[in-house]
Amino acid sequence: MAIDDKFPEKKVLTISMRDYVEYCSDRELEYVIAGVHAINFDEFLKKVPKDAEIVVDFRAITFSDNNFNQRDFYSGTALISRKNK
Repeated sequence: MAIDDKFPEKKVLTISMRDYVEYCSDRELEYVIAGVHAINFDEFLKKVPKDAEIVVDFRAITFSDNNFNQRDFYSGTALISRKNK
């Protein structure tokens, strides 16, 4: 997959869905939501649906497994406008 096929990093936000919707307008019911989860950031960006407007509630978590190997986990909520559906 080419780099251009990834979701733009600048549209991955830690802000909550409610805060984003209140900031932009009062359109909460105009979105379909999709959870996005991956073990590396590039894969996370590739998994964001192409028609997503923005990703909110982004979290990057680093933890150690049973063998003390450091692991990363990325999670967020993609907001897809119902107008695009």
